[in-house]
Amino acid sequence: MLPRAATALLVVGLLVAAMGCAQPPPDFYNVPPTPAGPPGTVIRTAPSSFGESADHTAVAVQYRSTSATGQPNAVTGTVVVPDSPWAGPGERPIVSFAVGTQGLGDQCAPSKSIPGGTAYEQGAVQAMLDRGWAVAVTDYEKLGTPGDHTYVVAAAEAHAVLDIVRAAAQVDELGLSPSAPVGIMGYSQGGQAAAKAAEVEADYAPELDVRG
Repeated sequence: MLPRAATALLVVGLLVAAMGCAQPPPDFYNVPPTPAGPPGTVIRTAPSSFGESADHTAVAVQYRSTSATGQPNAVTGTVVVPDSPWAGPGERPIVSFAVGTQGLGDQCAPSKSIPGGTAYEQGAVQAMLDRGWAVAVTDYEKLGTPGDHTYVVAAAEAHAVLDIVRAAAQVDELGLSPSAPVGIMGYSQGGQAAAKAAEVEADYAPELDVRG
């Protein structure tokens, strides 16, 4: 007999499959030993989905970021963009949404829960999508990918939060601009990540047009 937690995960997986929601394949989470390129470089992408929504394009992205000790690492996440054209002035804004505590198991990565609509902050993401904004949701370092998740390690979180914006602008099918206005939002663990990203963005990612 399966443990209760394993049974719940199996049920969620079956529901996602039944709904036809695209999920990143297992090999999407394989990472190179030493990621190449500058921070934000896209390593690989995979189709994803935002629950059952047919109104958005979602792409799972693995990208090069930087650990708390300054070493290159590979981080995964999801970028969701409304399919409707951006009606506002300038470029479509990108919000880097830093999630609150998810857990330490790889199955807790937001890129694995967002497709099935089971991410507990999905409603907050939806509210931003309803404004026409693109939303980039990092998994943080080593959540979903091999190794122990560096939970509440502020520098690693901040780098992951900023670098997913850089990566998002490189995915052609999303149609986002590297000069787009950028917002950073987070609660709980994500609040720490967002605050640290605000502290370091001028030095770490000076090319990003961070507005708040």
